Amino acid sequence: MNYSDFLDEEEQEHLSIKATRGQPQIPTRYDTLHTILKILRIFHDNYDKKLNLEKLFNILNIPVQEREEYINIILQFQKLFRTTFQSHFLELKEINSSKYLICKNSKHPSQNNMKTTHIPQHITISPQNLSLLNDIVYMFTNVKRGKGFDLTQDSSELVKGIKTLRKRYPYLFFSNGHGYVYPTEFGIKLGVKVNAYLKSNRPFEPFIVEQIQIMIE
Repeated sequence: MNYSDFLDEEEQEHLSIKATRGQPQIPTRYDTLHTILKILRIFHDNYDKKLNLEKLFNILNIPVQEREEYINIILQFQKLFRTTFQSHFLELKEINSSKYLICKNSKHPSQNNMKTTHIPQHITISPQNLSLLNDIVYMFTNVKRGKGFDLTQDSSELVKGIKTLRKRYPYLFFSNGHGYVYPTEFGIKLGVKVNAYLKSNRPFEPFIVEQIQIMIE
């Protein structure tokens, strides 16, 4: 399948405009890398899909002799953020009119080092709470990028929702003991399943996640 089938409308329009300009402009390497990074977002909730690199490189007019270099750069960044920055994140900071990249602890403890909360074999939950969990998981994975929710300082409606869900379904969240709360691995998988229902406008019905039966109130 052509990779452009997965592009959002904004990106398709961007490529279309570039292709129809009267004076064709050669994109810089920055432009090309930026476009590739945007296209890689298609894998969110589409992890079973394949991205045809040859079609991608042809559409972006990347010379054959440079294609391996682009692949290596992307994979090197992936490795960097899975190793060196596994427990930290980069933040841009300006000091005395000079810009710096600094490292901050992500405060995201490994769930393997924490006491596992028992997950019942059957869970009954309302459509409203499923939608709320979907919003929480989306915020965690796409906006906060893995950073926890600060329950001590944040008084937003979403955090109020986390407190409510956490009381009734404690196995959907875990804490690092410093006020930060994160969705558990099971909570994230449940949120992804809920997102699939919402995207297709299907009414909720009983389903299974990780061999756990989810019943609808």
